[in-house]
Amino acid sequence: MKKGIVIGFFLIIAWTTIVLIAASAIGIVTYEEVRYFFWLMPISLPIFILLFSHSSPPEMGRHGENRTRLALITTFVCLAVAFIAGILKGKP
Repeated sequence: MKKGIVIGFFLIIAWTTIVLIAASAIGIVTYEEVRYFFWLMPISLPIFILLFSHSSPPEMGRHGENRTRLALITTFVCLAVAFIAGILKGKP
């Protein structure tokens, strides 16, 4: 499997998690309705790391690395903001 495909699947799950956190924080859905989707990230992360380490090509091009780095950093920052906003919104 190619590294780009593995990263793409990881980004899809990460952005789905971000959307679900935001939706549950503003009250569109409850945690009970989407709790199984929240399990996707911690369960799939080790699988994606394993797939990424054994995927081909062993090295990405410089442009591909920069795009990947930017996408992963942006996703991580948005995930952290969504977590913090969800925690702050959940407080009475």
